Amino acid sequence: MATHELKVWPRYYAALAAGTKTTEVRFGDDRAYAAGDRLWLREWDPSAGAYTGRAVQRAVARADRLEPAAFGAAGDPVWVLALGDAEITSTPVCLDGWGPVAP
Repeated sequence: MATHELKVWPRYYAALAAGTKTTEVRFGDDRAYAAGDRLWLREWDPSAGAYTGRAVQRAVARADRLEPAAFGAAGDPVWVLALGDAEITSTPVCLDGWGPVAP
């Protein structure tokens, strides 16, 4: 089981935190997602170029890696992640679990 820290834009964050957004789509092959992994979804404000301080954790219930070539397309793989219940994180912690994240 791994924990993945991911940026989430404000327009998606509220639904992720409420638990109403039950899937996440990620492009690229820089990570290997698997059922049982945890996503640490940190709200990122692209206009400010900074994190807002809000974060939510979601469990990965299912992870499907789709190859574009299977659909006659080119490019990087696409991950479709089914998400479990939301867990609001008011104080971010280091991914290795050793303490709070420095501001």
